[in-house]
Amino acid sequence: MNPIEIIALVISIMTLLKIVVFLFNPRWLMKLVESMHKYIVLQAVFVSIFILALGTYLVMFLGVVNLIVASLFGMMTFALVLVMSPKLYLKFGKDIIKNRKALIPVFLIWGVLAVWTLWTLFG
Repeated sequence: MNPIEIIALVISIMTLLKIVVFLFNPRWLMKLVESMHKYIVLQAVFVSIFILALGTYLVMFLGVVNLIVASLFGMMTFALVLVMSPKLYLKFGKDIIKNRKALIPVFLIWGVLAVWTLWTLFG
């Protein structure tokens, strides 16, 4: 198995476990989320490091054009969750507008990917 297949295997197993837990014991999952909420900064650091490491590997393996399209797929699945929960969707939108400075790292990532993609396609 190559590294990308190993990553896919781990994500697949974790996803199926999360679905099973959600179907049979959603309260446990909520308790886990509530306990993790105390460590938001630590989570942000961990996720940022993971994004950089995985993003770097995926750009080398897939190229930036395929990465940006695959990222869009992930964003659309997240958007589906929000659309299916209208109250959450509105609250999320209001929080995003209120806390725009917190989105600077996300905008930087997407901005770099967008410019890099355009450079790859037309440069």
